[in-house]
Formats: sequence, structure tokens, C-alpha cells
Amino acid sequence: MGLHANTPKRLLTAAFLVAMVAACGGGAGGGSPGPAPAPSPAPSPSPAPSPAPQAVHWGNFPSAAVVIGQQDLDHGDAPIDASPARLNFPVGSPGISADGTLFVAEQGANQVKVFRRYTDGNGPDAAFAITMKDASGASVHGQRLVILGSVSPPAPTPEQHVAHIYASLPEAPPAVGPDASAGAARGCTASRLNSPRSAYITPLGQLIVADTDNHRVLIWDSLGDGGPVGAAQVVIGQQDKATCAARPTSDQTLNQPTSVWSDGVKLIVTDRRNHRVLIWENIPTTDFAPADHVIGQIDPENALPNAGLDAPTASTLFDPMSVDVSDAGQMAVVDRSNNRILIWNSIPTADNQPADQVIGQVDFSTGALSAVSANTFNNPSGVRFDGRNLVVVDTSNNRVLVFRALD
Repeated sequence: MGLHANTPKRLLTAAFLVAMVAACGGGAGGGSPGPAPAPSPAPSPSPAPSPAPQAVHWGNFPSAAVVIGQQDLDHGDAPIDASPARLNFPVGSPGISADGTLFVAEQGANQVKVFRRYTDGNGPDAAFAITMKDASGASVHGQRLVILGSVSPPAPTPEQHVAHIYASLPEAPPAVGPDASAGAARGCTASRLNSPRSAYITPLGQLIVADTDNHRVLIWDSLGDGGPVGAAQVVIGQQDKATCAARPTSDQTLNQPTSVWSDGVKLIVTDRRNHRVLIWENIPTTDFAPADHVIGQIDPENALPNAGLDAPTASTLFDPMSVDVSDAGQMAVVDRSNNRILIWNSIPTADNQPADQVIGQVDFSTGALSAVSANTFNNPSGVRFDGRNLVVVDTSNNRVLVFRALD
């Protein structure tokens, strides 16, 4: 009877102990672990990285897909009127925006013509034009537009040779002047230019200008706060900023440079009258810096057309006029007097390195002028990569040609 009398108390104590053990997650032997925690949500997958741009090929003696400035690919005559669809002696490198707007310096009409959606078909009308006397080239850097030429202020102010910089791409003929500019009256100082033909703004905001008839390239560290950019910080091609005469050929000198390109690290310059391209592995920070590589000549002291050979090769140049580098690292050079474009599949890293592809001629050993066609050039002067397109200013055929990659 005593046992039965204590049973309720014992049952209550046992129930209490079981509850305590369960609350503590089990005893020394492990016990039941209790309810499993809710699983953590799976992490969202990271977006796949964009594939790196690949070098592209245009094939043997390729045909252009689109022509601008002519009604079809078999004409190259100069216009007889001011038609918005025609080009009158287009020159220099063109500018191309991300939305497919093409800016072409039309020296014969003293303006830069602007074509929207330039790849849509042959012979499109220009949307508008920007007045620029002696227009000699254009480049686009994000939303910024640079055009080169000269302006004639009211007398007695002398003519000015300039690079005009617009902070946003014009949608119509600009009603006001540029947001910044380099150059002034023609002369030889750290702030004056003489027939500039090319300008480039690096990703770090440096301004680099080919000051052609002063036989030098000027470099500004920044564009400043607008208006004139003032004195350049660095000169290459000359020993100082007050010297502008042509000098004996070396790895430090230039003779009518006509085009510049830079990614903010490397600098590439077409040295026209020395028939070569110079490459600096790093943008110079001091005056008169020597180039690291010479393309088109067997050594830095030579300046012969086609390196003195009777015919061109994949390693020679005759009047190089323009240079550009694609996102994939391919380098294109306008070899004007050989009526061709040479393409290196990567920026050369050795002197006199031969090109990998040729456009405009049937092979590397041909440089003669041919009849106008979809495959040929007559004194080309500008080139620009645009994605998988190669855009060439075919000066004496009064047109721009667009080549599309095969792969």
C-alpha cells in the first residue's frame, strides 16, 4: 500500500526529468537531437563572366559590307553638290559611339558629318554636320567627342589650330562652342598646335594629340575644368616644348605623326614620314622619351618607304596614317600609299614584327592602286574598330567602307 501511495509522486518526477532531458537536447549518450534546423536557402548563382573578346578575321581580300558616301560599292567619284548622302574628301580616323553613330571628318566641305546607325545600308543620309574648317579627324570616348581642325576668329586674331572636346555627343549642330579645347594660334609652344590630325582621351582622362606639322605628340594630364586646357605636361618627338622642327630619325623623334591610340598604359603613334609605327609600353611622363618598339623599319634610324624594298611586305609601311586597337587587342594600321590596312592579331612586342592580316590588297606583296571596288582602297587615311566591324575612311574614293568579321 505504501508503494501505491507514492506512485503519483514518482510518475510526476519521471515526467519532469524526461522533459528536462528533452529540453537539453539529450543526455551523455547522445539521445534524440530534437527537431532539425531549417535549411539555409541556397545562394543565388553568380552571373557568368562575359567572355573575353576574341581576335577576328576578315578573310582573304574581303569585300566591304556597307559603303557610306557613295550610292554603291563600285563608285568613288567626288560629289557635285552638297548632298547629305555624299562625302567630299573624308579624312582621318572616324569616331563611333556606342549607339552606332558615325562621325566623319569631311575636309572637302570643312565639316564633320554625322551618320546615325551607319551599318543599316549603303549610302545613308547624314543626320547633320558640325562645322570645322580643315576637319582632319574625330574620336569618341564614352559620351565625349573630339574633333580636329582649325577656326578663323574675327580679324586681327590669327587662325587657330585646335582639338575641340564636347562633353556630350551632339544630337544636332552645336549651338555653342566646345566644352574644352587644346590649341590656339599656330605656333610652337606647350599650348599651341600646327595642323593636328588625331586626338585621344585615355580612360584616366589624359588628352593625347598628334601635333602633326610640329613633328611631336603632346600629352595633357587632364582636361581641367573646361575651356582651354593650357600647357601640355609632356612632349614626345622633340627634346622640349619650344622645339618643333623635324629632327634626324631615331627612337625619340617623329616626322609628321598623324594618329595616336592609348588604353591609359600603352601609347601607339603613326610616324607618317618616317614610314613606321612607334610603341611605348607605358605612356611617357618625361619629355623626349624613346619608344620601346619600332614597326615598319629594320631599326630606329631608318626611315625608308617599305624599308627600302622594291615591294611591300607584311613588315613594311609606306605613309602610315592611322592606328586603332580593338577590344580584343588587335592593332590595325592604315598603310596609305600601299592602299591597304594591316592588322596584327595583338599589339606587337618586338621590333619590325610582321602583320597577320591584310585588307585592300590580294596579298602582302602588293601595294599598287586598283580600280574602285568593294575590296580596294585609294589612299585610305583612317581606321576604327567597332565591335566586330572594321570601319575604313577611303579618302580618294570619297567614301567610308565597313568590313564585317567572318568569325
